[in-house]
Amino acid sequence: MLPKSRRKAPERVITCDQDKYTLERTSPERQEAIAKAIASGMSVRQICREFRCNCNTVTAVKLANGHTIQKAKEEQAAKWATIIEMAQERLLSQLMDDDAKINAQQLSVIGGIGTDKMMLLGGEATSRVAHESVESPAKVRAAIKEALLAAKAQEKGKIPRN
Repeated sequence: MLPKSRRKAPERVITCDQDKYTLERTSPERQEAIAKAIASGMSVRQICREFRCNCNTVTAVKLANGHTIQKAKEEQAAKWATIIEMAQERLLSQLMDDDAKINAQQLSVIGGIGTDKMMLLGGEATSRVAHESVESPAKVRAAIKEALLAAKAQEKGKIPRN
């Protein structure tokens, strides 16, 4: 048995039972603030910590204000579209100017961020994960050993080069 100082504390699991919470004791101002936090993209756990409330409260606010939250997200997307459009116009005007003080590194950052934001606004994924199957370690070792032996044999001149 481990000494008390080295024992792990049991994990606390946060469970949400949105069916039993009705927001009766939550003021409208607090509900609005929580709804804004949800719309801004904060996680339930972050909101619980920030507002010192139960996750049931956050879930109930999310269910009660779904249309408001969606509207706020759409407004944010429209603002980002305006910002991107203004930045693109300014960038284009500076690129056309012979005395532009934008270097290649700045251009690549601007292009990458702009592309990322436009993909997000369009609902596309901004990163892709490829899952590839891997052979067993024994097969990999055998293939490496075979490749090394072939390379050594080719080096000694036993196998003609293609």
